[in-house]
This record gives sequence, C-alpha cells and structure tokens, in this order.
Amino acid sequence: MAQSQASRQSVSLWTNRNYVLLLAGQSFSLIGDWFFLATISLWIIDRLARGQSWLPLAVGAVPLIVAFPSLILGPLAGVFVDRWERRKTMLLTDLLRCGLVLLFAIAILFISAPAWLLVGCYCILLLCACGSQFFDPAQVAVMNDCILPEQRPMAFGSLKQARYLAIIIGPTLAAPLYVALGPYWAFGLNAASYGISFLVLLFVSAPQYSKGQEKQAGFWREFVEGLQFFLRNRILVTLLTTGMLFMFASMAYNTFEFLYGVENLHISNGLLGLYVACNGLGVVIGLPFAAFLARRLGEVQLLWMFLIGNGLSLAALSRVNTMLPGMVCIFLMGIFNTAIFVTVRPLTIRVTPAEFIGRVMAFETPMITVASLLGGTLAGILASTVLLHFHATFAGFTFQRLDTIFALASLIIIGAGIFARLTLYREVKKLNARETAAKEQLSSNPAPDNISVAQHPVAQKEEGDYITD
Repeated sequence: MAQSQASRQSVSLWTNRNYVLLLAGQSFSLIGDWFFLATISLWIIDRLARGQSWLPLAVGAVPLIVAFPSLILGPLAGVFVDRWERRKTMLLTDLLRCGLVLLFAIAILFISAPAWLLVGCYCILLLCACGSQFFDPAQVAVMNDCILPEQRPMAFGSLKQARYLAIIIGPTLAAPLYVALGPYWAFGLNAASYGISFLVLLFVSAPQYSKGQEKQAGFWREFVEGLQFFLRNRILVTLLTTGMLFMFASMAYNTFEFLYGVENLHISNGLLGLYVACNGLGVVIGLPFAAFLARRLGEVQLLWMFLIGNGLSLAALSRVNTMLPGMVCIFLMGIFNTAIFVTVRPLTIRVTPAEFIGRVMAFETPMITVASLLGGTLAGILASTVLLHFHATFAGFTFQRLDTIFALASLIIIGAGIFARLTLYREVKKLNARETAAKEQLSSNPAPDNISVAQHPVAQKEEGDYITD
C-alpha cells in the first residue's frame, strides 16, 4: 500500500530520493512552460498581431486557451488517471508534449504567414494544456505515494513554491532573451524541459498502482461514482467552496495588479516589475514558515487564520497610495497565500482513497478555474462600466474604482476564512477523533507476525476513511 511504501522512506523529506526527483523534474517543466507562455505573448504583440485592432483580443486569448482544457477535458481525464498506472501516465504525457513542441518548432521554420503562426501558437498551447489535465493529478497521486502523511504540507507546498519561482524566472528572462535571440529558442527550451522531466521520471521508484475490481466498470459509471464521492464528502465540498470564494476575490487583485500600481500607487513603469514581484517573493519566503505552522497548529487552523490575514492585507492595500506601503501589503498577501498551498492538497489527500484521487482533482480544478475567470471578468466589467468614474467619501476615506473593487474583494476573502473556521474546523475535528479511535484500536489489536501493520484491517479502514452525509 502507499502508506507502507512511504513509511520506508527517510524521515527527512529532502533525503527522499523519489520526492526530490519529482520536484526537480517538475521545476524544469514549469520554467519551460512559463518561458514558452511569455515568449508566445511577446511574439503576438511584437509580430503576429502587431498594429492590428484585434491585438488585445489575440493576447487575451492566450490565458483563456490554457485554461479551457481544465473546464472541458479535466473532469473526464480524472477517470482515466484513476484507471491507468500513474507514473506511466506522467511519462507518456511528457513524451507526447515534448514531441508536439518539437514538431511545432520545426514547422514554424517553414511558415511565414502571421495568421497561420498565430493559429499554430494557439494549437500548441491547447495541446500542452490538455496534457496537463492528465499529468497533474497523476503527479499528485505519485507524490503522495512517496511521502509520509506528516510531510504533505511541506511537500505539496514546495511544489507550489517551484511554480511561483517559475512564474518569476520565466517571464523575467523571456523578454530580454526574446529581444536578443527571437522566439525560436523558447520553443526548444520548452521541449527540452519536457524531455528532462521525462528522464527524471524514469528514475522515480513509485509503488505499483493496483487497480480494484471497480476499474472494470464503464467510463460514465466511474465518472458518476467519483462525482458522488466528491459531493458526499463534507470536507472536500467545504474546501472547494472556500477555494472558489478565495480565487473569485483574488482575481480582482490579479487582474489589476499593474494598473493599480500605476493609478493608485503612482509607480513608474520601470519599478512596476519590482512591485508585482513582491507577491511571489512573499510566497517563496513564507512557505517554509507556513508548513511549520501547519504541523504545529493543524491545517484548518492555519487556513482560516491566513485567509483572514490575506483579506486584511488586501483591505490595507486598498487604502494606501504610495509604492513602499503597497509593496509591504502584497508581500504579506504572498505570505498568507501559502496557507492554501500547504493545507488544501494535504487535506484533500487525507480524505480521498487512492482510487479516487484523479477524479477528485479533476472535479476540483475546473470549478476553481471557473471561479477565477468569473472573478476576473466581473472585476473588469465593473471597472470599465459601473465604477469607471466612481468617486465617493465614506468615514473619512476616499474610494475610487480600483480600490473599491479591492475593498469588496477583501471582504469576500475574510468571509471565506470565517466560513472555513465555522464549517471545516468542525468536520476535521470529527475526522481527527475517528482517526485517534482507530489508532487506539490498532494498538490494542496488534498485527500478527505474518502481516505488516499497514495490512491490518483497522489500518486499511483508516486509510480509506472519509466523511459523508
């Protein structure tokens, strides 16, 4: 079983060979992805749609195309991830993406029409994003099999930390390298990153994924079983609701982070990058601290407190009008964001049996994406229409369009923290009590000499335990 496999690993996460390999491979892949994404956006602006009236639409389509597969393919891909051997799924996905990007890099050498190049960019982004719908849930399942339960906050948090580092490194270096070398180098780099990830995965010794008898059921039956499991699990539904509220409100900041810096904080163009980078810096610095607090306080306690802290930081940002206080506010927001990274995935894994991990992630990700898109779209519409010329004074404070949106978003995030405290805290407390009782029963009924502790019926029951209505 996964639990027994993990128990044989070293106590230290960073001496766990399988985990370090998984993290290293994903780090290379993420950096390549963000180089690729940033370079395509620059290529569209500089050449493919330059001077066209539809340039904003062409650039705005890039993140939408990347997000689209998670809405349509994501829920269906989860069924196949739960059917297939997870490590092989990751290997095949990396190999296919590497080959597709290489073919694209070769094809554009013989194409000069901007329209066809633009279509090609959209197609390769779409295909790579489709591959991620299989790779990402398989990676979570494999990583969970290679670590101890108490290592989950740091393990999954470090994975998010690698993503933020890639977000910082990729776009930062993409612009000067695009100017110096053109776009073609980025396509080769992205293909190489998938190749490196593939080679690293070859050396990962993940436990063999054993399929149960239910895997012989039809596709739609397995899909419905996964959906029913998700909807009946109070902890999963509460985590999803909290995450959707947080992402809906957070997109108000993400949508206007540059514009707010210019209009409200009066930051010059040359310093905007430094201002925006403070959020990612807060994530990178705060993550080890958040993982430590998750072990000391518990995931739920950390989650609701940091959500409220994030909302208060955003509220403070809406009240400042100079660069340095603004940088402090978004740095604190980055630190408080880490609670999501070190708590949500460990709690999800804790209440999800191994055979449902793919489908649970596949149902969760599209809903979070929908909330993000709705939040960003609504914020953009409000700032461009109803609040375009908004100006009001209340309790001695002056409100304009962007700071009003930020203030409203901060209230939603604070509400998400309160919701998590009132609902999730109670459910996890019940789960803790049941797990404690199971451990006491296990200690009073020790495993026979001919079977391992992990094979004991009580331990097996605990591993697949979850809360339902």
